[in-house]
Amino acid sequence: MRIIFYFLILIAALLAGIALKTNPGYVLIAYSHWTAEMPLWLALVIIVGGFLLWYVIAKIFSTIHHSFAYWSNWRKERVRKKNMLLFQQGLLNLYTGCWKRAEKMLVQSVQLSDIPMAHYLGATQAASALGCYDRAAKYIQKIKTIEAGEIFIDIVHAQTLLAQEQYELALKLLEKIRMR
Repeated sequence: MRIIFYFLILIAALLAGIALKTNPGYVLIAYSHWTAEMPLWLALVIIVGGFLLWYVIAKIFSTIHHSFAYWSNWRKERVRKKNMLLFQQGLLNLYTGCWKRAEKMLVQSVQLSDIPMAHYLGATQAASALGCYDRAAKYIQKIKTIEAGEIFIDIVHAQTLLAQEQYELALKLLEKIRMR
């Protein structure tokens, strides 16, 4: 289809060239005391050249605009992947017993996450395993600010209470969960 289009343009240009050869004509532009006179073919070249120049400039600006959008999307995707990798490493550290590194990684990766509850639940378990119950309680409070399933929050809270050997409070919490 493109070849046919170019072929038609070539034929039109040849016919226009033949017509201009037999009857060259001229263009006169007058404005106030200023006048410009030129052959018709030169006026056509200037008009077509102007359109081509306008097209090239528009294409350059479009490319610049799209490159900024592409770079922005690339950067966001890179940050998202880095965040997901940090979360995965935090979970691996949590389940292999490296609780300090797990807590650090899970808390770092919570900022850009779509599921911050999972990050805080893991960080709560890591802090509880380290014996840092104040940090575990802080993470539980952060989880409660997130609209999520309260049963998970209460289960992790009960696990933290059991790790602190507060069996009565853990029993009350588990009974509350059971009554739901």
